[in-house]
Amino acid sequence: MSAGGPDWLLTMWIAFMAVVAAGVIAVFVWAVRARQFRDQERARFLALHSGIPEEEKQLKVKNEKLKI
Repeated sequence: MSAGGPDWLLTMWIAFMAVVAAGVIAVFVWAVRARQFRDQERARFLALHSGIPEEEKQLKVKNEKLKI
C-alpha cells in the first residue's frame, strides 16, 4: 500500500478492536468476581416479584376514573 494510504486506517481499526476486546474481557472478569452469575434461578423471577409501587396504583385508579 502507498504511503498515506489506508494503512493507518487498518492500524486504527485493529487497535480499536483490541481495546474493545480488552474492555469486554475486563467487564466479564469483573462480573464473575462480583458473582453476578451466581444465582440464575433467582434472576429469572426478579421481574415478577417487583410489583407496582402503591403510588402508581393510586395514579392508575385516578386515570381510569377520568376516562369514564
